Amino acid sequence: MIPQITSLFTLIVTLSPFFVSVFLVLQSFAKNNLQGIVYLCGVILAESFGYLIRPVFGNMGVRPDIVQLRDGERYIERGRACSIIDDPWMSPYSCPDFNAIFHSFTIIYIFGSDLKSGGKGFKNIGLLLSFVLLYIMDMLFRLSNKCIFLTHWVIGTFVGIGCGYLWFLFVGFANDGKLLYNSKISDKKSCKVTESKLKCTLKIYNKEDGDKLWVEVPSTTTITPDQMVSALTNSS
Repeated sequence: MIPQITSLFTLIVTLSPFFVSVFLVLQSFAKNNLQGIVYLCGVILAESFGYLIRPVFGNMGVRPDIVQLRDGERYIERGRACSIIDDPWMSPYSCPDFNAIFHSFTIIYIFGSDLKSGGKGFKNIGLLLSFVLLYIMDMLFRLSNKCIFLTHWVIGTFVGIGCGYLWFLFVGFANDGKLLYNSKISDKKSCKVTESKLKCTLKIYNKEDGDKLWVEVPSTTTITPDQMVSALTNSS
């Protein structure tokens, strides 16, 4: 039973960026908007930026297994789940970590509107905790399988936070916030005044036969100004 649980855990953590992306895009489509596509574009740009700056970190950003070989230590193979898709350019770097960029970007961008408002009216606390849990689980998994060093994850987190915040500001400025994910502006229901009929009943004094009686007058009945005054001053 334990091997199955371990395999399931590995599958969820390894494919968490894919699962999260698909979930957010489908949820966006369910609301008939393009917020998920805008989010996905931001993730791709953030990951691309992270890949381009990898050589900047030099030896500090080299993968753990390559460092071990360079130092003459016994070769320890990385977990197969460290890289589902191998780098076509055989990059020796793992800093900043792509998964750290993804998770931190997602948390900052998706919940930017709620965080900006100081948490007032926060509706998605469960979803936020789920994303934070995935962030922690993914970090522990990648560290335990010698995919990265802790510094690689930390730097990736800061890169993701920065890119997520900048994308949040850009999308909010470019379209008045309507394409921000879970934007309160886009979630507002517009009110439209439609043609409606108003039916009312007016009670007036009827002085027939010397008695003052309340008489209901249909809304189509024409009443005199005196009757209107009488109804207003004697209303109960």
